[in-house]
Amino acid sequence: MMKVKYMSVKIYFIGESVLGERLSKGLIFQIIAAIAILALPSLIHTGSYIIADAPAPKEGVEMPPEGLEKLSEGLFFIVIDGGRRDMMKDPNLMPTLNSRTSNNGTYIDVFTNPLTMTASCVKEMATGIPSRPNEGLSNFHPEHPGTPDGWSLASSYDGDNDGKADNEFAIVGDYVWGDLYADNDKINFMKHRYGHSDYMKGDEESFETINKWLDGEIPKSNTKVDIVFDKTPNVIVAHLSGLDSTGHRYGSKESPEYMDKLKWLDDNFAIIFEKVPKNWTVVVTSDHGLTDTGQHGSPDEIIREVGAWVWGPNIKEGYVVEKQIDQRDLATLPSLLLSLPLPHANHGIFPLDMLNVSQDNIQILEQWNWDATVQRNNWMEENGHPYVEGLTSETIQWEEISPEEMGIRNVDLLLSGLFFILICGSVMFLMSKNGFSNKITFRSGAALALIFSIVSFFAANRQTLVALFYPLGNIAPYSVAGLSLFLISTKSDNQKTINTCVCLLFASIAFMLSYVETRFSALGLLLLLMIGMPIFRSVDVKDKSTNVLKIFYIVAMIPIIFLSHYRAIGFSLPRIMIYFTFEQSIPAVLFGSALILISILLFMSRNQKINQTSHKATIAIMFTAIPTLISLESNFIDWILLSGLIISVLYASYLTLRKKDNAHDIFLYCTLFWLTMTWGGWACAATMIMYASIESFLGNELKFLTEKCQLLHKEIARNVIIALFPLVVWFTWWAALGQIDGFGHPRDVDPGNIFLNGGYIGDRFSPSNAWVGFMGAGATVAMSMMWWGLFNKMGWPVHYVALLLVTRISLISLQLSVSPNLPRLIFKISWDIIFALGLLGFMAHILLYNYLTNRKKPEVSQSL
Repeated sequence: MMKVKYMSVKIYFIGESVLGERLSKGLIFQIIAAIAILALPSLIHTGSYIIADAPAPKEGVEMPPEGLEKLSEGLFFIVIDGGRRDMMKDPNLMPTLNSRTSNNGTYIDVFTNPLTMTASCVKEMATGIPSRPNEGLSNFHPEHPGTPDGWSLASSYDGDNDGKADNEFAIVGDYVWGDLYADNDKINFMKHRYGHSDYMKGDEESFETINKWLDGEIPKSNTKVDIVFDKTPNVIVAHLSGLDSTGHRYGSKESPEYMDKLKWLDDNFAIIFEKVPKNWTVVVTSDHGLTDTGQHGSPDEIIREVGAWVWGPNIKEGYVVEKQIDQRDLATLPSLLLSLPLPHANHGIFPLDMLNVSQDNIQILEQWNWDATVQRNNWMEENGHPYVEGLTSETIQWEEISPEEMGIRNVDLLLSGLFFILICGSVMFLMSKNGFSNKITFRSGAALALIFSIVSFFAANRQTLVALFYPLGNIAPYSVAGLSLFLISTKSDNQKTINTCVCLLFASIAFMLSYVETRFSALGLLLLLMIGMPIFRSVDVKDKSTNVLKIFYIVAMIPIIFLSHYRAIGFSLPRIMIYFTFEQSIPAVLFGSALILISILLFMSRNQKINQTSHKATIAIMFTAIPTLISLESNFIDWILLSGLIISVLYASYLTLRKKDNAHDIFLYCTLFWLTMTWGGWACAATMIMYASIESFLGNELKFLTEKCQLLHKEIARNVIIALFPLVVWFTWWAALGQIDGFGHPRDVDPGNIFLNGGYIGDRFSPSNAWVGFMGAGATVAMSMMWWGLFNKMGWPVHYVALLLVTRISLISLQLSVSPNLPRLIFKISWDIIFALGLLGFMAHILLYNYLTNRKKPEVSQSL
């Protein structure tokens, strides 16, 4: 039977002596359980609303105005995957494209949705329906919402009632567009895409198909072989993905490969543009941009900013549209240019500024667009979805429409408010049950309610409170860390001061865990400063880490802590190092090999488990040779390395079953070997130095943190530190991999920063999405498991970190109710929840092992 030991607490609260108070880990666990359970309804109900597809009428179109002539006889819509606006506008890189609009057409700035993934961007350009966060999970194979859209109508609409569609629609290139219309047999889709390493082949074949269509030929469909297409298309969507693959592999900014690819595309444009009929409209755009190092997926401006180059009949010549348009506005082009019905589901607005038509016709077209918008708004109201009150066809009010706003539902606000009240009530009930006075109990409940009200207010008004919103995310963790360090190190016997600090500490913890913008990575600075802290240096000489190890640790931590703030200083040195040490150039290989050699020698010297010089030399040679072997870009060499890795993992698994002590070390070296293969020399060096240093610190200078304190305030502070410290270490290591942009950036987690170049190892020609994800991210998952294993091995209660993450997930999920109209807030909360769940998954093996082990113990002490 489990026994729970309590420690009596003597607390003076605002001048009053309160005796007999009881504070236990059991109470804290009960409070966390209550928070997690009571937050579930809000997480499930509001979360399902946020990740669900945007509501849209499955039928209903607005017919074209009578008597209005068709603006164009054809539409050639070209999407360059991963095309940066700034580089595509450079006439030195794309002279043909830019000369078309500077002389004969119109240029438009376009802004994508916050989730800058190919599927979500293409889906908006195709349907005009705003994307939702869940679409990031189906980046390569989007599903059509089942609504009418201009492109599908281009394949079927019979405006002259002659029994035949007025247009012939075809798609060529990437499979994303083809997947959207896979069920439409009237659309000829020519697939030319061969995986992540397809820099040229797919685009070359796409241009061959385009040239044949423009020359009047009809090549046999390679996706719908049983269907005969006997007409050349006059509506074409060409999605060219080679540039995106090139950017992922080689980067974009100042990348010779990326720039050469742009020039190659432009050279081919020069050929096909001459063949396009004069009565067609040509549109060239991008699905999304890229960061300098070739990523996308985050809502950064450089990724969301793309362009549209448009020319053809009734298009202004030599004109630049002043106002930036939303990417979903491009979904209106088939209806606008080809006089097709305009679906009510389409949220797009006609880009009328590009048209060279009379003002009367502009007004007619705008009214047509507005009528469809009003019909959609009426449908939203009739079906219980968020809508705008007072919209009528008589008055055009575009300013009332905000496509990025999902609409805040009253039921979600009520739900989160109700369950937070229940959380406060549960906390007060549990405190009262455990012997706390009514005064302390009610004041605690009031403080919790006040904190939640403040953090919710900041979240809902983040746009107007931006000057405070982001700094508080960095300040909150430091308030917790500062109070904890003071309490654990103070020698003061002023009980009033101590109890005030304890109360402030609990309030700071509640604020930190519930505040949406909290940045745990900000505490990385303390990992460097702790070396000079008295509590770190006051241990016996025999229990100190070596000076050599500390020097290497400081050298590695300086760029991680001070030179990773991309937005603040304009670059991230860890990210630069990641990319440089993964290059195939001789300087990069030599530099990466040198880093690996130094770090592996330091790593092996951290303990006496590898004593023989021959063994050390073998391991050092194997690790140091990795950059050279990977630079050969040979599948054969890759699989020699991978085979050795697999055999080593199997051997370590065998030793684990035999309960051999060295099994963990073999797993660790295998993980580091894998990380070195897929992330390069800097990742290897930074990880080894950090791991060896933290391991030494935990076993020496920080060992006192695993021992209980007799004084309650010190014990409280100790528990806070051992819950927070492992998380800070993990985030600092994550920053070492170039995955955190530091101060000035709103998130610790950014899918747009993920380094996947290692995903090509083992399949250099056409890796599948699963293989790229496994090889690119697998080593970081394995290393994360090693980190949690290290803390567990050193006697740290990893389940404290799990409880902290569960509490964090629960408290920020309650604020989903105020996020639907704030895309960046949705992005922040959603990714924080997903990432926290991921971290819980990475430590699950430790939690399960400890749970099964502790079940066999007859008594578990839970006292503070």
